[in-house]
Amino acid sequence: MEAYFTQKIKNADSSLTVESFQFIRLDTLHEKWAINRQRFPFVRDYAMDSTILDSLQQKIKGAIPTEEDLKMIQKIQDELKYLRKELDSLTELLKHADTLKPVGYVAHYAFRLLRKDGSYLQDTIGYAFDSKLVMLNWDNNNERNIDSIVSMKSPVLK
Repeated sequence: MEAYFTQKIKNADSSLTVESFQFIRLDTLHEKWAINRQRFPFVRDYAMDSTILDSLQQKIKGAIPTEEDLKMIQKIQDELKYLRKELDSLTELLKHADTLKPVGYVAHYAFRLLRKDGSYLQDTIGYAFDSKLVMLNWDNNNERNIDSIVSMKSPVLK
């Protein structure tokens, strides 16, 4: 994992050096966790689309909407219907999900990165694996985690 992490950090920001990377714990994942994880992108997209729809409706409030506004509203409403259907389906599965049988694992690691200015970034990162130990990357979360790490603005230590 250290080589994988180091390569991803180098690809994202070549000015960072991985000074340490240590395994800290392993969590077992169950079906309920996996379904919740599957729900996340739908919940996120539903919230974003709802915000866009609210903003668009506020923009045209008291005005005559353009044809483009009406098409956009319809498109977002259709997307929200689709997302709601998916969320309802996953929520129903969640009600009966197993919380005992393992379906995967999350390995947690502590890391410390050295910046060129001598300051450090340190935090933890988790990588999920299925029961066959194949790394999972739901909704590109591994890339998002790396992007979040390299975008940290303030140093932790100096």
